[in-house]
Amino acid sequence: MPEQPEAGARRSLGAPLDADRLDPWAWASEEPADTPVDTTGIPVTAILVAHNAQAWLGPALTSLQQLTRRPDRWLAVDTGSDDDTAAQLRDSGLFDEVLAGETTDGFGAAVQRALEVVEPRPGEWLWLLHDDITVDPDSLQQLLAGQLAHPDADLLGPKLLQPHRGDGPARLSEVGVSISDSGRRELDLEPGEIDQGQHTARRVLAVSTCGLLIRREVYAELGGLAPELPLFRDGVDLGWRATAAGYQVWTCPDARITHRQAGRTGLRRSGLIGDDPHGTDRELALRTVAAHHAGGWSSIRLVLGGWLRALGYLLGKAPALARAELAAVGDFVGNPRTRSLRARIPAPASAESAAEVARLRPDRWAGLRSAADAVREYLPGRGPARGPEAGTSIDELTGDDFAAGADPDRRSLWTNPTAVLTLLLTMTALFAGRTLIGPGSPASAWLLPARSTLTDAYRAYLDPIVGAPGLSAPPWLGFTALFSTLSFGRPVLLVALGLLFVVPAAALAAQPLLRRTVADTRVRIAATVLYALLVALLGAVNRGLIAPLAVAVFLPLLAVTIRALLRRPTTGPESWRPAWASGLLLTVLIACYPPVGALALLGGLIAAIRVRRERGRVLRLVAAAAVPLVLLAPWWPAVLNGWTRLFVGPDAGLGGVAVGPVWQLLLGLTPGAGTPILWVAAIFFGTLWLWGLLGVALRPAAPAVWAAIGTALAAFALAVLLSRQLATTLPQGTRVRPEPVALLLIGFAALVYAGALGLDLVPAALGRRSFGLAHLGTLLVVAVTVAAVGTGAVWWAMLGAHGPVHRESGSTLAPYLRNAMNSPARTRVLAIRIEGPSMSWSLIAGDQLRLGDADRGLAFGGSGTMQQHTRGVVARLVAGNGDEQVADDLAGLAVGHVWVTGASEEQKSRINNTPGLGTASGDEIATVWTVPQTTGRWVVTGDRPVVLDARGAAAGADLPAAGGPRQLVLSEPTDPRWRVTFNGNELTGRTGVDRTSFEVPGGAGRLEVRLADPWRGWLALAQLIGLVLVALLAAPSLAGARQRRQERLGLGEPEPVAARAVRAVRAEEER
Repeated sequence: MPEQPEAGARRSLGAPLDADRLDPWAWASEEPADTPVDTTGIPVTAILVAHNAQAWLGPALTSLQQLTRRPDRWLAVDTGSDDDTAAQLRDSGLFDEVLAGETTDGFGAAVQRALEVVEPRPGEWLWLLHDDITVDPDSLQQLLAGQLAHPDADLLGPKLLQPHRGDGPARLSEVGVSISDSGRRELDLEPGEIDQGQHTARRVLAVSTCGLLIRREVYAELGGLAPELPLFRDGVDLGWRATAAGYQVWTCPDARITHRQAGRTGLRRSGLIGDDPHGTDRELALRTVAAHHAGGWSSIRLVLGGWLRALGYLLGKAPALARAELAAVGDFVGNPRTRSLRARIPAPASAESAAEVARLRPDRWAGLRSAADAVREYLPGRGPARGPEAGTSIDELTGDDFAAGADPDRRSLWTNPTAVLTLLLTMTALFAGRTLIGPGSPASAWLLPARSTLTDAYRAYLDPIVGAPGLSAPPWLGFTALFSTLSFGRPVLLVALGLLFVVPAAALAAQPLLRRTVADTRVRIAATVLYALLVALLGAVNRGLIAPLAVAVFLPLLAVTIRALLRRPTTGPESWRPAWASGLLLTVLIACYPPVGALALLGGLIAAIRVRRERGRVLRLVAAAAVPLVLLAPWWPAVLNGWTRLFVGPDAGLGGVAVGPVWQLLLGLTPGAGTPILWVAAIFFGTLWLWGLLGVALRPAAPAVWAAIGTALAAFALAVLLSRQLATTLPQGTRVRPEPVALLLIGFAALVYAGALGLDLVPAALGRRSFGLAHLGTLLVVAVTVAAVGTGAVWWAMLGAHGPVHRESGSTLAPYLRNAMNSPARTRVLAIRIEGPSMSWSLIAGDQLRLGDADRGLAFGGSGTMQQHTRGVVARLVAGNGDEQVADDLAGLAVGHVWVTGASEEQKSRINNTPGLGTASGDEIATVWTVPQTTGRWVVTGDRPVVLDARGAAAGADLPAAGGPRQLVLSEPTDPRWRVTFNGNELTGRTGVDRTSFEVPGGAGRLEVRLADPWRGWLALAQLIGLVLVALLAAPSLAGARQRRQERLGLGEPEPVAARAVRAVRAEEER
């Protein structure tokens, strides 16, 4: 009889409320009160196969004895174990019969031995068990209940779990399995997925043989487990054949079995597995896929895929896996067991069965998705916040050395301060660099236009410098070519993007370091903005300086790797990675700005003294220092010829800077255009000095703060010193004053970092105090910082990319002049610009001067005398004194045209009076004179002159017989590497004033000219190989990625008991 409502109401008012009634989500934890399904009428025969399982068999037998629904018959098969496995099976009293098998018996052969001793019964089911399991008490009951719930199911598999500690979450190992065309197991599970009851029963292609429940008549009709697959992939093959035959394979997640996978993990000693479980698994996977796909194309695809996988393992620094993959492919090719397995696979029972197999297997894009997931796991995996480095991720650029991390809470794009800051800086960069957007290449007095093609960029590094046999092109040209490859093969785009987006790029580069060491988000954001604005406020963008741009991006990354080098343990799979990464970044920075090497040497010596008792860390410091020494080895002879080259940056020969007051340098102001006005610099850079002082005041005992302050003082001292010295640029030996902007950037960046480390303590300290002077002081610092950021950002947005850098859409020379310079004759143009009493000139070879030409000697190569000779010719030409030798000297320089701008009529008239010059032509902008005597740069003189194609470092021509003497004249800087042969015979040259001539025999024959530098190409190739090797060593390894994934998923558990037992048994055997 139902209760009266009133009584219920009175009871609820007077009695305490049940907690479950107050919790609206209490239903989620309630266990369903299901009525147990009666399965006693279903005959079940359990077959357990064991081999060398002494270490883990005990828990398996104990769990089987606790089953609530027990099999009707128990059989066990021991396949020739050489330990106490067979005795354990007999002593357990669990089995009706324990059979002895052979060591060569696979799982399927052992099951067949058991079936031969028991007669089949109507409606009988087989329950196949491994020896490395722990079953839940209701496992068999749930499997049988699943079969009753799905009467069409012919094969059922339980939910397999990974071994775990009692207080740890249970993680899924397998809930059904499929296989890709490459042999990859498709589990449809997330890595480390926790069992939360989220999976329901469903149809799958196959299930594992561990805990497999199958109708005995179906097992017999399918021919049982294939003997060609003694282990690992036998369940996939059986399910595939069953599905193709029209049977149904279902999962039963309510049945739970913990599977140790002793075979895959290498715990089990077995002749079938061998020494490499991975290699055995891969061979059987290839055999399975090939057998189920008719035709030879499948096997070819599998072999090619295996080779690619092996290459991927090598790149991932897993040589053992690569070797296993290649061994698996080798064993697979031509193996007769593949044909034997294919013979036992029948055709699909129907079109519906074939369609069902196709539905249950991965689609063709699954491999690409898996590869993408692997790359994400390999590089940018993210991890939980830890300790004072909250929000630090595990991996970004090269694994955990460059973690970018996420904030403690996973914010969306619009609530993530880092994302919003990057977006704002990018939009501001587009506005600030609006004049740089458009056709053409950025250029300035410090920046030559970028090369037009990727081929030209590589040639600028690889081609020998004429007239400089002991020198090679500087390494920054090689990195420019490499980075241009990444910018779609367009050097112009690389330079434009670098100038346009260096500020947001610097902000992103600073994140890994700041996230590791600065916990407070507000301090971190302020430090990021101050650092990012440095490169603009120092005038590097306005002037088009390459070195500060490279330093702004790579310097914070170098700090991350050095920090890891000094702090990370010197053991583990990736303990050497910080050393190689530091060496690689040092190589890039030294190539782009050599003075970084001096600071690195000083810092390395101090670090080595600090860790001198740690031999492993000292070795890693030595390795980091050795990398740039080795990779830049082809450049060191050039440096020895002019060691002050180490003080200047790219294309320093274009001109240096004047000497400025020291106090201006300390405010970020260097002589020349492009820097902010004094009061803007005073506010911004004065704030940076304040930050540095605060860092020392707030954390006077922190080694990191003093390291930053030391770096700042060393950088400023070196900047002041170099700005008052003259350095020799190569290859001509031009003397210039070094540009100190990059050193100032390093110094101010160190001040920002020191201040960030100190100010990071302030928010927490203020929270423990009542309002007072500390709060007022903090507000003052905040106000000054906001003013500095605001002032700097406004100046950058309005004037930070407005000159001297500009877009140069193309050469100002007339098209016919450019055509002449790019023709086979390769004549030069002497360009003269007259501005009142001053005059400037340049000798142009090619359409115009390009990026890197100053470090290659411009048109003079390595000849200093050629430059002096040209200067004298220009002076005599402009003087207009009728010097008859001027035209001949111009022809000797292979000058085909003289191009003059800014000249008055009187000056033009004086030039026009020079004997031997052609008729003047031009417009209101420029006047051009031709030099008729010039026919080309490489010319065979005589009664029948021949012009050779001088567009490369080698040329050839078939010469007819001559009626008189003839010479080959090379209007190039003298160089002992010139090699000239006629009909294979080498000719001897005579050197003149910046030209070399060779007497050519009068007969007909083949003339070959080349600038011989046989080692240059090999050295460049060795550099590239070394660079790739160091990059691979610095990249994350598969072992490291696996370790980080386990840490992220909480899988870093103690060594399993079974593994320790196995080691103990094997150690005893060895003794």
